[in-house]
Amino acid sequence: MPKTKDLTALQWLAPSMACDGLIKNSDWALPAAAEGATFFSDPDLHLPAQFLVVLNRFAIDYIRQAPVLVVAATYGKRLVRRNDRVEVGKRFIAACERGLRLAALMQSYGLAPQLRALSGKAIRHNQWDLLKALSTIPGSTLAQSIPKLPDEQQDWLRCLERWRWHMGRHFRNRDLFLAWAAANVRDGQARRSATDIADFAGHNRTTFNTRWNFGQAQAVSQRWHIELARPPFAAASNHVDWRELIDYAPLPSQLEIDGFSFHALQTREAICDEGARMHHCVRLYADKVARGISRIYSVRQAGQRVATLELARTTRVGSAPHKYVLAQLKGPRNSQPSAPTATAVAAFITQVNQDSRVVDSAPRKAVMLTTVRPRIYDEKSRPPRPLRPAGAER
Repeated sequence: MPKTKDLTALQWLAPSMACDGLIKNSDWALPAAAEGATFFSDPDLHLPAQFLVVLNRFAIDYIRQAPVLVVAATYGKRLVRRNDRVEVGKRFIAACERGLRLAALMQSYGLAPQLRALSGKAIRHNQWDLLKALSTIPGSTLAQSIPKLPDEQQDWLRCLERWRWHMGRHFRNRDLFLAWAAANVRDGQARRSATDIADFAGHNRTTFNTRWNFGQAQAVSQRWHIELARPPFAAASNHVDWRELIDYAPLPSQLEIDGFSFHALQTREAICDEGARMHHCVRLYADKVARGISRIYSVRQAGQRVATLELARTTRVGSAPHKYVLAQLKGPRNSQPSAPTATAVAAFITQVNQDSRVVDSAPRKAVMLTTVRPRIYDEKSRPPRPLRPAGAER
């Protein structure tokens, strides 16, 4: 059998695994490893899959029926560290030797048995946290929510990751209404409107009806966004820092890229005005902009507003280098921006990240250190010495 890069990596680990009692020299191991890698499109899952299938003769049967086990059994780890391999390997060997049924084995790792329907082509190595969250959804709901085709499953998982990221970032609860999202966010239109509904659900938790289908939730969400975007902003305009300038450094206040101009919305007034003109709920992010969590830009072409861009930092405030990613990009009335707009936004993000690295790597100004001279007391100004307890040594 010709060697591949993945098999070479596994063979490189084989001596260490043999010393730890994880594998033996068996004829079935190499063919099982070759088959295990074919289950997954994500190359970062090839080695973990091969690692598991060579631990036990019957491990390949488990992985073949439920590829999601690879992510769960390895906890999303790359298995580069020896301690990780020993911990993961011994637990999986023990489970296989007990001859557990597939459902029982999945449950022992905190996985819902319904997730066996996920194709290995749809799964990514960094989705362990998402899979754990999905396993808390009632089994009947989860079984009906999982799409049939691998491509649809991949899009579904990515959309749910986006939903959790949005809920965690804006409402500090990543799993808020996750069961509803899993059951209703399925096609392309649903995925494009998911964050709008997430905004509505997060701000209206007591009135959000989990029995709504996607169309019903979208209709209510759209009405809420329209009402929210209408001026005047009587309550908001009374804020003490209504027109106070927010420092966006190291981001630019304005930048031109490919015929599009990016204008930083650096006051609460500008943010609310953008929401009124674009008919969406960007005004809700004014507090986050003031606290440095979000950065909002108005994207314009030939002087006309075409989209609103939200950037999110992937590094903590005060840390360097700064790095920003796309959080949201919305056209008028929460529509999907055009392809040229999206391309210009991608170029803008690349540019500001490069400029941020240059700023962060710039040499700092030298600080003059002054020599602190010890204070000299004369006999009159010298402070009294502390009294020693009786019998203390000098």
